[in-house]
Amino acid sequence: MGRKLVCAEKEKPNPNRPYIVKGLFLESQVSLLVGPPNTGKSSVVAFLASKAALGEDIGPLRTKSALILYIAAEDPKGISDRTYAFLQAPTPEYRGFFIHDRPFDLTNRSDMKRAVADVKRLVRDTGAERMMVVYDTLNLCIGDGDENSARDMGRAIGNAQELARDTKAHVLIVHHTTAADPTKPRGSSAMVGNVDTVSVLRAVESDDGRSLTLFTQEKQRSQKKGSPICFEIGEYEIGYDDDGDRQTVAMAGLATDTPP
Repeated sequence: MGRKLVCAEKEKPNPNRPYIVKGLFLESQVSLLVGPPNTGKSSVVAFLASKAALGEDIGPLRTKSALILYIAAEDPKGISDRTYAFLQAPTPEYRGFFIHDRPFDLTNRSDMKRAVADVKRLVRDTGAERMMVVYDTLNLCIGDGDENSARDMGRAIGNAQELARDTKAHVLIVHHTTAADPTKPRGSSAMVGNVDTVSVLRAVESDDGRSLTLFTQEKQRSQKKGSPICFEIGEYEIGYDDDGDRQTVAMAGLATDTPP
C-alpha cells in the first residue's frame, strides 16, 4: 500500500524519549489541557510555555529549551501579560516565544499544510532544536467545525498529530471542561481518545486565602503518569498608571505545598 512495513520484533523501545518537559511534554506528540473558567488556565499554560522556552526545570520535571509558537486565538494580550515576568532574563538557550493573534483552523487541511511549512520555516530561521506549539483555545481554532462531532474532532486531532510528527514539535491544545463535570473535556470523546496526553486543572481550597490550582495528568499514552502539580495564581507588578495606581498582571508559580 505504498508504505514500508515495520518488523515489530526488531524495533527496540527507546529509553531516551525526546522531551521538552520530561514526563509531561514529549516531542512529536499532542496533548490536551482542560479546565473550567476561572481556574488560572491561561496563567498556568503561560507558566509552562515560558519555562519550556527558557529551558528551566519545573519543580522536579527536567526541561529542555524549546521555541514556542503560541496561537492565542482567545486573548493574545493576556498571554503576553502573563509571560512578561518570566522572559525578562532570557537564558542562552532561549530561541523565542512568539504569539500569533489569529487562529489556525485545525479542521482545515489546507490551513494545516501551510502551518506545517510555517513552523518548519520558523524553526529554521531561529536555529531551534525543539519546538512547542500551543493552541488556545480549541473552540476558536476549529473554524466552523463542531466540537461535539466525532468526525470534526477526529480531523482536528489528526491534523495536530501530523503537525507534531512533521515538525517534531509538541502540540498542546487548551480546551474547556463541561459545566456538569469539571474534570471532563467539553465535546466529543474523540479528543481524549486520540491525543497522547490529557491534563486537567481544577481549583482547590486554601485555608490562607491563596488562589490555588491543581494540575493532574489523567492520561499518558506512552509513559507513566506524573504526580500532581499545585500552582498558585498571584500577581506581578508592572508599574503605576498615570493616575498613580499600582498595576499588576496575573502570574502563575509553583505552590509551596499541595493540598490533599
